[in-house]
Amino acid sequence: MTKRDLFYALTFGIAMMGFLFFMWTRGTSPEDPCLVHKELFFAKIESGIVVSKMIEKENHGAKKITIKIKDKTYEMEFIHYDNWTDFERINVDDVISKPAKSFHFIVNETSEFDLKYDCSYTKE
Repeated sequence: MTKRDLFYALTFGIAMMGFLFFMWTRGTSPEDPCLVHKELFFAKIESGIVVSKMIEKENHGAKKITIKIKDKTYEMEFIHYDNWTDFERINVDDVISKPAKSFHFIVNETSEFDLKYDCSYTKE
């Protein structure tokens, strides 16, 4: 092995170690549904308004709504198949409420559903 080959091998090895270290230390993905819905879980919502309803085709058909409460906005993604009928019943301008530390939602004071995420939150 020449010095040049040794140099390239070491450079490649160091680059791979850096890449692996980066991947290992970057933490939880922002796409983790429990991380995305954590703030929503802890929030008490008394009269949130559904301001948008969408199906993200580029995200495997994810069904989402956006809820606005005064100056705060929450995005909720419905679980494939488990909560899709709940998504279908919700419309823009519906009023949504929920207690704090819960995924139990009340829509227009007439129907209820539980978002079926199984997330373990230890603290706010």
